[in-house]
Amino acid sequence: MWKRQIILLVCVLALVLGIGWFMSWRQEARRIQHETYLVQINDADPYKRLLAAEGLIRRDSSDHARRLIRATALIELNRHAEAREELQTLIVLDKGNLEDYAALQIESYLTEAHKMVAGGDRQRTDTLVERIEAMMTGVTSQKALITSVEQDYEVQLIEARRLDVLVRAHRFALESKSVDLTKARLSGVQQTIETLGLEVAEIQKIVVDHDAAIVATCGKLMKEKPLDARPAALLFHSHLRRGEFAAARALAQGFTNWKEMPVETAAAVADALLDLETSFGEPVTADDVKLAGQLLDHPGKTGKAGITLDLARATHAIAIGDAQTAMDIAQAIVTKEWLHARALCIAAKAHLLVGNYAQAIEILQKYTELKSEPMVRYTLGLAFLAAPGDRQISLGQSALRDCLEIEPNHLPARLRLIESLATSGFVIEASDDIQIVEQINPDHPRVLALKVQLAMATEDLGTIAKAIEQQLTSQATKLVPVDVAMVIGMALDDVPRVERLAAESATTQPNSIFVLLSERWTKLDAIRRARISPVIVRSLQAHLDGDPLSAPLRPSFPALGSLKPAVAGEPSAAHEPLEPFTQNHFLPRPLTVASQMADLAVEQWPADARLVSGAIELNIWRQRIKEARQGMAHLEMVAKSTVQTGGGTGSLRELMAAYLQGRFDDVPAIVAQAVAHDKDQKDAKNHIFGPTHRLLRLDMALRSQDAKAISESLSAMLIAHPWTETALIMAVTDAIQRDQSDRAFAMLGNAEQINPQLASLTRARLNLGLGRAAEALMEIERVVAHEGAASEIRRWAAEVRARAHLLMDQQSLALGVFDLLAMSVKEHRMEIAMASADVLMAYGKGVAAGEVISQLVADARNPAREVDQLLARAEAVMQPSRVRAITEQLLTYRANDPVLMLYQAAAMAHEDDLVAERVIKTVISQHANAPRAMMDMARLMRKIQPDETRRIYTELAKRSGRVGVAARLLLEEMNRPPAAPSSAANVEELPE
Repeated sequence: MWKRQIILLVCVLALVLGIGWFMSWRQEARRIQHETYLVQINDADPYKRLLAAEGLIRRDSSDHARRLIRATALIELNRHAEAREELQTLIVLDKGNLEDYAALQIESYLTEAHKMVAGGDRQRTDTLVERIEAMMTGVTSQKALITSVEQDYEVQLIEARRLDVLVRAHRFALESKSVDLTKARLSGVQQTIETLGLEVAEIQKIVVDHDAAIVATCGKLMKEKPLDARPAALLFHSHLRRGEFAAARALAQGFTNWKEMPVETAAAVADALLDLETSFGEPVTADDVKLAGQLLDHPGKTGKAGITLDLARATHAIAIGDAQTAMDIAQAIVTKEWLHARALCIAAKAHLLVGNYAQAIEILQKYTELKSEPMVRYTLGLAFLAAPGDRQISLGQSALRDCLEIEPNHLPARLRLIESLATSGFVIEASDDIQIVEQINPDHPRVLALKVQLAMATEDLGTIAKAIEQQLTSQATKLVPVDVAMVIGMALDDVPRVERLAAESATTQPNSIFVLLSERWTKLDAIRRARISPVIVRSLQAHLDGDPLSAPLRPSFPALGSLKPAVAGEPSAAHEPLEPFTQNHFLPRPLTVASQMADLAVEQWPADARLVSGAIELNIWRQRIKEARQGMAHLEMVAKSTVQTGGGTGSLRELMAAYLQGRFDDVPAIVAQAVAHDKDQKDAKNHIFGPTHRLLRLDMALRSQDAKAISESLSAMLIAHPWTETALIMAVTDAIQRDQSDRAFAMLGNAEQINPQLASLTRARLNLGLGRAAEALMEIERVVAHEGAASEIRRWAAEVRARAHLLMDQQSLALGVFDLLAMSVKEHRMEIAMASADVLMAYGKGVAAGEVISQLVADARNPAREVDQLLARAEAVMQPSRVRAITEQLLTYRANDPVLMLYQAAAMAHEDDLVAERVIKTVISQHANAPRAMMDMARLMRKIQPDETRRIYTELAKRSGRVGVAARLLLEEMNRPPAAPSSAANVEELPE
């Protein structure tokens, strides 16, 4: 019995001791845990902070500080709903810190919204936007709880951040809708295109309005706290979205001067700079890469570095060619997250940098087997295209197509695909894709370069003209003299000169349209060069002549005229064109347009020796010897020893001076010296023997009548420049004038061996001069037998064909020629359309010409230059009352248009001089010293106040260029004694 009691006593004692020990252990464990919680409550790991806060709250549920820590940790762990529940509890329990709790709820909403946009589903953007808009409503309601004046700055910042989230969400939706719109455009479903177009426009308006509000708010906040990175970062990204890249770059550059910079902000801004092309279609420049590096290495970075910094560093390493650094960073990220798409792409690009194509392809192919990510497929396409082998090119193009199937507006992928297709010879397929990238960013240098490449390859003259017009009208582009000098070189088919000038210009403006055109043009064969250069010439001439008010007189227009007699003593006397059709053209000839272009350029840059020399050359080619001599005198003042177009030797200047001064014995020696120099030169940049040397060599042979020299020099000219019609006409004309028709046709026969189209075209012109219209038409059929409807050759042939029909009294057929041509071409259509009116005017059909002009001028979208040309013709064939009615009708659409007002005044002058004078004075007040307006005033005053007219002419005569020349001629005319009455017909209304 006692044994059982002892055992029971021992058990009780053990139980008591055990309970005591357990209670002591438990108390100690709780103490240790409590101490652990106190340590972990400040840990960097949000999960540990969360556990610590929850442990402490269990011991004291009224500990508001611990609840706040729990809410903060939940936000960091993306458990936002729980965080907001905790914060709502705090708002109920603790009214004293209401604003702090509201601010943290707002932070939760904003953080969650950013995560949702980053991981959003492209197929469900409408739902995403609705959810985020609802969350931003929560931000607005919580923002209302922050009422203290001290927090006004933070409230404004919260509003800017709210709008920023909305913009990001709507841009995500916009990108998705834009993808759908691009696909719809590719499929051609018009109803879908229109519906999606309206949706895209609606979203774009929301984005634009929100971004404008962000810019205004953040701009104000930055003035208040200029070193607060939060509004500055918002403003930076808003500038990017608005396409204000210069402002964004300037802001980013300013960050480098800050003493302190949050590391996440520095990383995000650097990353955005390196991603400009993919996200915004803006080229990433060397300066962008340098600036990104400066931000990533900012000495005053504050805060905790995250994966954004790692990714930005790796991307920057790729940009500067540091493959090892990029690889190390990417591998560290992939170790933690093996399907991180961007890190894998960076690793693949690092392999590509060192030529390890197979490894790069293997990395990306493994990913694409599991997921479909446009970034990975784009990088895979780059890897395949970088690898050797024709099959790899096909696989690369396929990968890029896969990327574009997911993201049709991925600009880098589209550009790389086009480049690959063009290089592989698939020009038509590449041309289809270029239309898509133009919608993304038509001013992108690679887009422009590819447009030029494809247009040159296909002789798409309309695209070439449009590309030139777009860049010349761009605010970011400034025309410089070397651009014009290049085009003059193209007009003369001087390849070494164009190469030399393009290389010079490429160092300062590599993306200039004229550099891009020149680089492609010089690589074409001679015949294709001649077919493309005229459209370049016409486009530049139209731009230089774009301001009618800078011209002194109204535009001239062609009319049938008689052969001008040769001027005794001029070197050109023996080589005047054979017939009047080469004097006046319904469609201006390329050399004529080039000469006008050069004259305008010299007027704008009178001290540029390259332009002055080019203008002289073109005048020599056109046999405008008087103008060429005037230009030579100008050149002597500008360039004392060398000419920039002559390779620095002065050979061309010396040659032109000898020719224009009539020192013909010196010309062969100068040409021979240039030939010898060129034979010694291996570098094309140092060549000086050009087309003008060859032309004057032929001229000297014709003067000496050395049959062998004529044949050799003409053949040499045509072999080097197969479309040099001027030289062939010059030789044929000389033979005909010397009554050597057999020699003329023999030369045409020899030319046929080099360029049969040129031979037929020249023979057709010769037949026109001899009155053989039917034979001319037969030759023209040979010229265009294999020509496309919109080729340059069709334009040249149309002139001859129309004049042949006029010789045969077939006016309707002549008009039909220009109508058909106008339907085919895409560039400079107005010139062709006006040709129909010119034909009617030349045939004396003034009323019919007036109807054509009325239809053409009715389009209010016509540029001022074209309106000017049309109204100048209208004045010649219409009564003043009708011209006035047309101008006044147009003025309702183009109010205060100075060109229209000048023609209106001229028409009014027939009825009321005073009203006309007031209108011209209005133009002068708005455009002070405009030559055209002052000339019109002088013309109005000529009969009623001749002294005032003389005063105006005297003032204008002091100016240089065409203004001074025109004023001096008119002043001389006024001072001459009255001439005998003229029998010239009144052309105000040409009879039917």
